[in-house]
Amino acid sequence: MHRFLSLLLPLAFMSALLIWITSGITIFKSDDYTNIWYQHHYEYLTEGFAQGHTHLSLTPSKELLTLRDPYDHNQNYPYRLWDATLYHNKYYLYYGPTPAILFMLPLKILTQWTMPQWLSEAIFAVIGCLGLSLLVWDIACKYFPKVSILGVCFTIFTILNVTWLPVTLRWASVWGLPVVAACTCLWWTLYFLWKFQLCNGEELDWAILSGFSLGLLLGSRATYLFAATILLFFYFIPKSPHRGIKLVVLLLSVVLYLQQE
Repeated sequence: MHRFLSLLLPLAFMSALLIWITSGITIFKSDDYTNIWYQHHYEYLTEGFAQGHTHLSLTPSKELLTLRDPYDHNQNYPYRLWDATLYHNKYYLYYGPTPAILFMLPLKILTQWTMPQWLSEAIFAVIGCLGLSLLVWDIACKYFPKVSILGVCFTIFTILNVTWLPVTLRWASVWGLPVVAACTCLWWTLYFLWKFQLCNGEELDWAILSGFSLGLLLGSRATYLFAATILLFFYFIPKSPHRGIKLVVLLLSVVLYLQQE
């Protein structure tokens, strides 16, 4: 327990660093809806959900809708909303709804306040960092008990950078939030799956949590469908004295593979 508590300070520092990186994007805040760097798509989606529909709360401009062909990129350039789909005079988001449903919508319903998109991304990053830290910590304690706190922190920090999380956070755009959310759900899925396998599949609570997190992963980015399918095989790893070693190898392999997506 004492060793784990000594991990909290470095973890708090890394979390603060992630929030600082993400909040830096606010300098690009603008009311220009064609701005591709700072966007509010998930805020519009949250407001749309709160109003009882699935399209964005932002109404397409009259100039766009009166074009001869509003889908012609040469004509719609000054009026279009980047990374949104125009359908029946409404904007729809083709990215996953998990970021809006998990945090932004409940907060909107309870307080009528719309959480900024960049803040939601920062929260996901911190929660993901926690899940990754728990996974690395458990693996280190079980198989590498002599590793130092500094070694554990270095491993966590390295994985955060190898996955390009800081780079993604720097540009808190509409595509960045679902990527960070998916990454967070992946790390928690792996952690819950790790716990499920360590108890030899006898505690189904871990399997349920892992499955729930896996569903949120797919709800963040549908492109993870085929890669996430690999995770299902982990539930059927044969029991053996070396089961834990097999799981460590497979977990690391899946992390590397999924991050390529």
